[in-house]
Amino acid sequence: MRAGIFGGTFDPPHLGHVILAREAARQLQLDQVFWVLTPDPPHKQGHRITAAPLREAMVRASIVGHPEFVYSDVDFRRPAPLYAVDTMREFRQQFPDAYLAYIMGEDSLDDLPRWHTPREFVAECDGIAVMQRVDRELNMEKLEESLPGLRQKTIFLKIEEVEISSSQLRARVAHKQNWQTLVDPLVAGIIEENHLYQ
Repeated sequence: MRAGIFGGTFDPPHLGHVILAREAARQLQLDQVFWVLTPDPPHKQGHRITAAPLREAMVRASIVGHPEFVYSDVDFRRPAPLYAVDTMREFRQQFPDAYLAYIMGEDSLDDLPRWHTPREFVAECDGIAVMQRVDRELNMEKLEESLPGLRQKTIFLKIEEVEISSSQLRARVAHKQNWQTLVDPLVAGIIEENHLYQ
């Protein structure tokens, strides 16, 4: 089996997330992409985050109609703090013979040396699929110095950049700007019904 691990706060999940996951599945020939919702991300302590059950409902709504997408509650079954390296270890234990690729944005790759035990994280990944931004120059040599073996495992996805972020989306909702077209209609319904981000 070839699987992608797509972790995040998903507050809210938007069409950019869907496009990234879909393109990772296509370009890496993945059988499944596991959407791993992080209930209490360590790097967002002190930030206001939507309750996990609502974010779970939005993620589940986002992946309807995509048979290759699977919702995973793996991070709900472990005590905090929750780190990506431990998530990868869980998947490695569950699928010892699988090809496992972690899916992330370029900003996360740039920040990777500051993650919890980043060398161990890289070792757990068979591949690291990255959506490359047109307007940024990554210093892969410097990253490779910090994390030997990273360059060999990094796969840059050829993908048309989608200018959507969850923070921008939350701001659009708060300021009553157009936002409904940036999320799945089912997600829009959850946001409106629960008066989120207002």
